[in-house]
Amino acid sequence: MAARGGSSTDKLLRIIRGAQDPGDPGAGAPGAPARRRGRAVLEQFTAPRRAARRGVVVGVDIAPTGLRLAKMAHGADGPRLLGCREVPFGPKTGPDSPEFPAFLGRQLDEFLQGEKASEIWSLVPGSQAELLHVNIPRVPPSRISDTVYWTAQKERPFDAAQFVMDYELQGDVDDRGIAKRRVLVYLVPAAEVARVRALFAEAGHRLAGLTISPLALQTIFRRQRVPGADRPCANVFIGRNWSRIDIFSQGDLVLSRGVNTGLTSLADALAEAYNERRRARAEAAARPAPAPAPAPAPQGDLELELELEILPGEADAAGAAPALELDLEPAPGPEPAPAPEPVAPAARMDADAARQVLSGRLLGRDVPPDLPGAELDEAQVVELASAAVNRLGRQLDRTFRHFSETNGGMVVERMFFSGSLSSSRVLLDALAGDLGIPADLLDPLGPEAHASPGAGLPAAQADRLALNLVAGLALSGPDGTPNLLHTYREKDRAQAAIRQGNAVYAVFLLVVLMLAGVWFWQDGVAGDRRAELGALRLRIADFSPAVDQTLLLSLAGELGEKRRRLKDLSSRYEGLALFNEVSALLPESVLLRSVAVELPDPAGAAGGAKAPAGAGAGFVVLDGQVAGDPEIFDARLAAFLIRLEGSPLFEGAVIHERQVLRPAAGGEALRFVVHVRVRKEGAA
Repeated sequence: MAARGGSSTDKLLRIIRGAQDPGDPGAGAPGAPARRRGRAVLEQFTAPRRAARRGVVVGVDIAPTGLRLAKMAHGADGPRLLGCREVPFGPKTGPDSPEFPAFLGRQLDEFLQGEKASEIWSLVPGSQAELLHVNIPRVPPSRISDTVYWTAQKERPFDAAQFVMDYELQGDVDDRGIAKRRVLVYLVPAAEVARVRALFAEAGHRLAGLTISPLALQTIFRRQRVPGADRPCANVFIGRNWSRIDIFSQGDLVLSRGVNTGLTSLADALAEAYNERRRARAEAAARPAPAPAPAPAPQGDLELELELEILPGEADAAGAAPALELDLEPAPGPEPAPAPEPVAPAARMDADAARQVLSGRLLGRDVPPDLPGAELDEAQVVELASAAVNRLGRQLDRTFRHFSETNGGMVVERMFFSGSLSSSRVLLDALAGDLGIPADLLDPLGPEAHASPGAGLPAAQADRLALNLVAGLALSGPDGTPNLLHTYREKDRAQAAIRQGNAVYAVFLLVVLMLAGVWFWQDGVAGDRRAELGALRLRIADFSPAVDQTLLLSLAGELGEKRRRLKDLSSRYEGLALFNEVSALLPESVLLRSVAVELPDPAGAAGGAKAPAGAGAGFVVLDGQVAGDPEIFDARLAAFLIRLEGSPLFEGAVIHERQVLRPAAGGEALRFVVHVRVRKEGAA
């Protein structure tokens, strides 16, 4: 199938090289990062501890003949079987009947006993699934899903809208000297997944997981329910119309193959061989008996008597061998048997009778005596069906040799059989005899299984083998069983959400650490302040008398009285201080005729009367004259004003009158009247 934007090979190469594919909108190709085997550090604290997952898991297998159920509790001490049963279908409750959803709901309600919190796992028929193993290059984790998708498209083109695809990483392999990753990819029609999900929804129950039969068996091997599962081993499931050969290594499904040899093929081979023998006997009975030959002399059996005689001297001299002498004497024989009576030919065996005889003899069940082939025992049934048995054995041999050739010489060390027919040891010996591989039954619900007293395990081994798949479903979980309802797309999205959550947690922890640092810093500062306060309190405690509110108020009153007296003194002598300051600032060339000081009324200020807006601290009126050279009158006057401005007691000198005088004695003088404001208290 050609993909939009180029072939699948081109897209795979672009993914491996790290290029983006702008032409693919991602309808069929995954874009999220792949799941990783190792979890992030923060995820280990936030994700549930799946190893100690607790709860009840119910497996439901809708077989052709009945509904198979198993229930297991998963705790810290491992899975424990709570119950199992097989409910045969009635004439109107088959899987394709309209009444089947109601039948399924009733059986589940009765089996669960009101436990709605249980996880329910079921199967998609194995004939609807496709399994393939692919090797992908070692790419970054964010590229694994894309690489697997396009590699699978190259191996087996499919429409992503019509198939549900999922994969599972199975470790590293050496592909012609290049380190790659081995991946198990499986495809299931999306319509089949939707049909099974809708069936359970109509029955009133929600599916937690959906898988296929080889992966359910893989769960059994991964849960260590089979002895020797850590070595390469095979499971052969003999079904109704077909058989499946699955090879596992270290709990991983590494090869799966379906063959068209099952119960039907064995029954057909049995019927054909039985009818052929029936026809041969009928023809032999219909032929006329030949004329009797003349009876020979009654000699009976011959007795052979050897007599060895060595002639002395001759053997030594001439080297002759010892002489042998045979003495044959007739022995008395039995009377001739009478001629056998003709045997009536047996009835012809049809396909239904062959299945009944085959199932009855191999499973150790009763066979109706009037049924054609009822006279056969187990060994004769297997011998007559040897054509199909040998064909299945050759397929097993070819499959094992192919596995060894494609896995570096690794060989299958043990072989398990599942399916009800596998309970026949004669059949197992016939299949495994030429392979030279130990064969045993896959019986995870055997006597060594951890089962509750009321689990209802079937006593017959054949009935237990029929529950293998449903036992694998009850052992399923998100940590070891691929789930068609939660494929790599959902896992990638969950991983992205976990990474985002980890980033939020990291930022949160960083903020918490920063706040903790600020808190410790502030606590240190507060400790220093507390130490300083303690030192001050110790100093206060050294004072005598002790300082209290009454003492402070008394000291404040005395201080206020002292300030008032000082203020009165300053008001009384303020004019003298101003006059003294003017005298100190007066140059030699400037003479003062009069000095007038105008100050605000201290009595009004002391009485609490407010000074009018714009009122200052008072001013000084200076009336004087500048003598000397007339050309420098202004300079000398300006120098005097600058001195006044620089004084801390005055500000804002303003000339109100300026006049040049010519006295009768001769010469000139500059008369001036200057108003200088007194600087307010506290002004710079």
